[in-house]
Amino acid sequence: MSHELFEAFGIRGAEDRYSDIICYAFNHDNEFKKLFLDLLEDKNFKKSGVKVAISREPRLEAELRKQGKVTSGIPDITISPAGQPNEKLILIENKISSKEGASKKGEDQTVEYEEKGFKHNFYLTLNKTEGPQSLKFIHVTYEDLAGEVLTKMDLSSSNKLHLVLNELNEILKEHYDFYKTLDFDENDKLCTFLKESYEKSENGGRIIPMDTFAGLEKVMSYNEPKIEGTNFTYRDFERSPGQTNAICHLFKKNWVGKPGLPINENTTISKIKEMEKQKDFEKIDFDECHAVHFEIKHYYNKEPTDKKYLKLVLHYHTNPYVTDSQLKLISKSKAYRERREIFCCELKELCKDSSDRLELKGTVKLQIGRVGKWSINDDISIKDFKKLIREVFEEYSPYIDKALEKSKMSSPSL
Repeated sequence: MSHELFEAFGIRGAEDRYSDIICYAFNHDNEFKKLFLDLLEDKNFKKSGVKVAISREPRLEAELRKQGKVTSGIPDITISPAGQPNEKLILIENKISSKEGASKKGEDQTVEYEEKGFKHNFYLTLNKTEGPQSLKFIHVTYEDLAGEVLTKMDLSSSNKLHLVLNELNEILKEHYDFYKTLDFDENDKLCTFLKESYEKSENGGRIIPMDTFAGLEKVMSYNEPKIEGTNFTYRDFERSPGQTNAICHLFKKNWVGKPGLPINENTTISKIKEMEKQKDFEKIDFDECHAVHFEIKHYYNKEPTDKKYLKLVLHYHTNPYVTDSQLKLISKSKAYRERREIFCCELKELCKDSSDRLELKGTVKLQIGRVGKWSINDDISIKDFKKLIREVFEEYSPYIDKALEKSKMSSPSL
């Protein structure tokens, strides 16, 4: 189906434009406002089990995050009575393709936003499995928005706002219906299935056109029984023209430290130098801002190459991830690098009598901390792939637990 407005203005995957549409509709369409507040109220009840009415003050007004040089620490959407911004009623953090980041204080966004004093806090996401870090935030998805708000509205008029909302509803429906088209048999070749998933997503039906992890996400979601204490996260990006990279992370909760860095891989070198000069990193606990995970990587090239398409690696890097060149600009990060080195040496010692599937490097020089790597045969079946993942995870998890504990006890800064 053609989506002329979203395609013409290039906003199909633009996160801020979705916030724009929600705010404008809330402020200019009473039916949208009522159904939207009904949805938030219902989500609030389903989480808490207590019926808490959300104010239906007729002068309620939605306000967008003000654009400027500094946008971190500012919620995407706030709702308060018109002219009374101090009457903090609803806060909404909106995510389409981005993830929950860390604030300047080193906290998760939603944890920091708890302090802003809003009566109701919501986390609106496209990804149905990626909820907020704060327990005080309630998870709402765009699937909820489509099913409980847009589908229930009468959008048959030629009203320009209704044209936009109708198109948004169609796009969201196609996005979530896309998963239903990805059928597979356990004996299918994994790489073939993922290649077909990519081609389907490229040809439409996904809000994020390069969303190539859809197939990998479906494969891993059916990996029963679930690995105890394991979470899944998905990341997708285009590495170079004609090539995409789908990623799946598998990790235990105790493998991830505090999200301690107020920067990420997109922070400029000049900004980091300025922050270092102003001593912005002095209060950061670099001993705790680590993240260890197994990473499944699938590369897809439109043109055939000799590159290996499927890999399983073990990573140790900062939380959130920053590059080694960025990290070296921060004098206090020495504690993190020392702890990482202790972890890698200890893991190598613990694994010396285990199977040879883990190929550990000696000294880890790169921030990405790739301490182990498997090149998986591209002809592997989905069934065998999931069996391999489980075996590797169960065999090496105890060693990783012990190495992390050892690195914590031996860390020079503790």
